[in-house]
Amino acid sequence: MPIGLPALLILALMAGAPSSAPQAPPQSDPKLVQTVPAWTHKVKLPPPDGRTFISDGGLVLDVAVAKPAVRPAQDMPADMGTAVAGYLSGYYPTEFGLADLKEGQTAAVFVGPEGFAVSRNYVTFLTRYAPRVRLRTKGVGYPVLLVLDQRNVGLLLPTVLMSR
Repeated sequence: MPIGLPALLILALMAGAPSSAPQAPPQSDPKLVQTVPAWTHKVKLPPPDGRTFISDGGLVLDVAVAKPAVRPAQDMPADMGTAVAGYLSGYYPTEFGLADLKEGQTAAVFVGPEGFAVSRNYVTFLTRYAPRVRLRTKGVGYPVLLVLDQRNVGLLLPTVLMSR
C-alpha cells in the first residue's frame, strides 16, 4: 500500500549494492536541470546510526554523499529523523541502476522498471555526484531507496504525476 508522507519529508537515500563500474545514465538536457538541489532542511537520524541527512523536499541524502557547500540551517523535527531511519531500513525488492531508467512522457521525468517517475533533476545530480548509486523500490507510490557501496544513503519520494 502506498505511503503518505508529510510534505516536509521528501526523501532520497543512497545505499550501496555491488556494482562493478559507473553506469551510463540516460541523456539529459542541461537547460532543464539544476546542477545541485536547493537543500533547505537537515535531519539527524536517531542512535545508533546518528548520520545527518539533508533534503530539498523531494530528496533526502546523507551529507557525506551530498557534500553541500553549506548545510541548511533549518532542522526537521526529531520524529522525521525516526521516519527517515525507518524508510532506510525497509525492504525494497526491486533494484536497478541509473542506466535502467527510461524517458517519461514529459521531459521532467524518467521512469523506473516498476513504472514510477524519478525527477530528471535528481537523475542528473546522482549521475554527476554518485554515479554508482543503485536504486531500490517496492513500486509506484513508495519511496525509492538509494544505495551506494552497500550503504543506504538516501530516499527519493514518489513523483506524483503521469510518468508513462
